[in-house]
Amino acid sequence: MITTAMFALAVLGQLVFLGRSVWLPYSARPAVAGTEPRAIRDLTNGAAVLNQIGLAYADRIDRYARELQPAR
Repeated sequence: MITTAMFALAVLGQLVFLGRSVWLPYSARPAVAGTEPRAIRDLTNGAAVLNQIGLAYADRIDRYARELQPAR
């Protein structure tokens, strides 16, 4: 129980750190720009950063997979 709680706090802390340290283009920002507590806003921005990283990685893998397919 304690290990799970500490793991969740560590993940939340990393998301807040990402949200504060990485600038996102306007189109990638979540629609909660008016969220009052800064920690919650940073948390959602961190989740958006993680989402953008995942989407970029998926696009790269998709491009590599298409290059490896034989031409028809």
